[in-house]
Amino acid sequence: MRGRGGRGGEGGAELTVTAAGGKGRDVGSSLSIDRSVEPVPFDVVVENLLLQTKPLTFSTQVKVRGILLGGLKRLMASNAGFRFEFSDDEDYGPYLLSVNGVSGSEADRTYWELLVQTPGGELTRPAVGIGCYIPTAGERIILRFTKW
Repeated sequence: MRGRGGRGGEGGAELTVTAAGGKGRDVGSSLSIDRSVEPVPFDVVVENLLLQTKPLTFSTQVKVRGILLGGLKRLMASNAGFRFEFSDDEDYGPYLLSVNGVSGSEADRTYWELLVQTPGGELTRPAVGIGCYIPTAGERIILRFTKW
């Protein structure tokens, strides 16, 4: 199936859907895109369990259904106190290499753990990484430097 987007009238979107080997069917302006959606705010907490330093908390946001990586990039662009580096693995996607100059090391068995604390206080380890995780409003994304 292949879609082709275009501009429709009254702020809607025009979409033609074509099945493989078939003819397209114009669905006209039955789809609309709401561009006035509020951003999704969340906090990023940087913890270093090895140095036992005070955690740093930053606020950022993504667009609705936006990924964590976008929020981290937005945070780095707007706050000089937060820096991170990541690598893009061809099979597993983006993963954290360093946060604020502290890098994980196979020799030292250290890494940046990704945790999520819900507004209700539940702490979870997401099944996906920074390139796939979709934050929700009010969450605390915890980047924890630790050992395995």
